[in-house]
Order: sequence, then structure tokens, then C-alpha cells
Amino acid sequence: MAVDLDGTLLRGNSLRLFASCSLRDALHHGRLDRAARVAGWLALRRLRLCSHRRMKWAVIGATAITDSFKSDFVQKAASLVNPRVKELVDTRRRQGWHILLATAAADVYIPWIWDGPYIATSTADNPQHTECRGPRKLEAVMAYAADNGLTLKTAVTDHHDDLALLSAPFAERILVNPSPQTLRAVEEAEIAIDTVLDD
Repeated sequence: MAVDLDGTLLRGNSLRLFASCSLRDALHHGRLDRAARVAGWLALRRLRLCSHRRMKWAVIGATAITDSFKSDFVQKAASLVNPRVKELVDTRRRQGWHILLATAAADVYIPWIWDGPYIATSTADNPQHTECRGPRKLEAVMAYAADNGLTLKTAVTDHHDDLALLSAPFAERILVNPSPQTLRAVEEAEIAIDTVLDD
């Protein structure tokens, strides 16, 4: 089972959480230059003066990974876990399923909040800042399954960014709190959804 992170396993966006924790930690430690850089990129993004991807890499680059930052991030991420998705993951694990976290989020913080295999956007050896999104995520999921002698049976996501994955031939598709835009995109792509988990 492949499970998305932002908006799916987490109620919210892990990059926004990363940025807010980064800003708070920089201010706490008196690193005003780092705080200004993070705040500046967040402001540019809010004003739509830069892309999400550009802001993402700039914030990651401006962040000092201190123990206090990591602790704050982990604690707040735990409070955002969607209990219905966690219950699904825990139940399938007990039943012997192999659960793969498949996300476009940066790999730097995934091991802090996820105990298991994952594919994510690489922050090392990625000069083009290529994200694990859309068809690339599908390719990565299928490659992981093939390399480990597994077959994709279920995909769990909240977003139409995963249309490529949802279009793949497998048994079960689960949407989590889908937006009207996502539902419309899925319908237009003629993808049959088996379950919708709404809060």
C-alpha cells in the first residue's frame, strides 16, 4: 500500500510545518539572518512572487537542523497525524501488508516522522531539484515494488497531483478529504475510487 504524506497521513503540509519550526528555532537561538531568510521566502510565496518549489528549496537551505528544531518539528507533526489514516496503516500492517510512504516532501525529515520504507524528494545529489511528484512518483513506487518483489495493491492520497499513481492498474484507491478540484480531476480522468475517508 502506497500512502501519501501531506494532506493524507498528515492533516496539513509538512513543508509549512518545517518552515514555521525553522523560523521559530532561528528566532529562539538569535539567528536573525536565518530567520529573515525563511520569513522572506515565506512572504514571497504568500504574495505568489516565487514558485512553491523555489520556496521549498530555499527554506530547506536556510534551516539549521538543531536538536530543538527537530524536536519541535516531530512533536508538531505527531499532532497533525490523521487518526483515520493511521488506523488504516496500523491495521494493514498487522495484517501483514507492506506500507510504503510515497511523497513529494523532502526526504530530510521523513525518517523523523515515519517508521518504515519511503520514497521522497531527494535533497542530496539533486541539482535540478526534481520532485517525487506525478509520473515520477508512480515510477518510483513501481520500481520500489519491483525491486522488493511486491505488487502495488492500494494507493491512499488526498490530491490530484497523484492522478498518475491513481491511474495505474491495481485493486484499491482511497481518497482522504479530497477537495472539489481533486474529485473533479478524478472524475474527468475516469478513475474509480473505492473509498473516500472524510473527517
